[in-house]
Amino acid sequence: MAIPFVVLDGQLDRPTRLRKAILNMSASAEKAPLITTNDVMLVWGKISDSSYCPNSIVKVANSEEVNPKVFKLLMKSLNSYL
Repeated sequence: MAIPFVVLDGQLDRPTRLRKAILNMSASAEKAPLITTNDVMLVWGKISDSSYCPNSIVKVANSEEVNPKVFKLLMKSLNSYL
């Protein structure tokens, strides 16, 4: 039986939480810097199954808002609960 993947609701916005997950930052960090393609390439082994290219992931993570479905997909790929 598969365990469902749940993304916890946090106080930070989705783009910040996604950048923290990509940068492997602590959950207690208040801010996350903008990411680059190189940052995405460091976690590409995990996130490549998302069907998004690295440049698209950078654009999504550095945007003002992330679609909830895209957010869940990328966070699941990263195996992150931030």
